[in-house]
Amino acid sequence: MFTSLQQKWGVSTRQFWVLFLVFALTGTTTAYFTRYLTAWLGMDAQTFWLWKSLLRIGMLVFGYQVLLLGYGALFGQWSFFWKYERKMLQKLGILQNKVNMNAKPQTPNPKPQT
Repeated sequence: MFTSLQQKWGVSTRQFWVLFLVFALTGTTTAYFTRYLTAWLGMDAQTFWLWKSLLRIGMLVFGYQVLLLGYGALFGQWSFFWKYERKMLQKLGILQNKVNMNAKPQTPNPKPQT
């Protein structure tokens, strides 16, 4: 399983484990901040479940993205995680792909023969 991911991402073994460390730290930090934020806002077992769930989902989705880039930069993997983020944001429809898929390819003008 790890070998297939390593090949898919095109990274060395050392870089692969650094990437996994970044993912692990990001997930742990996001979970900690989410719990801390809900407690700071006074949300407990009596709080309406929808508000608590929306806040947690928002933190997990958006907070995770920011922390992932931060940890990625800290561990020298900014370019990998920026590509990863762009791809994810494009799939979510938040970031538009710069390439217009409906545009017709441009053909160069032929050189006039003399």
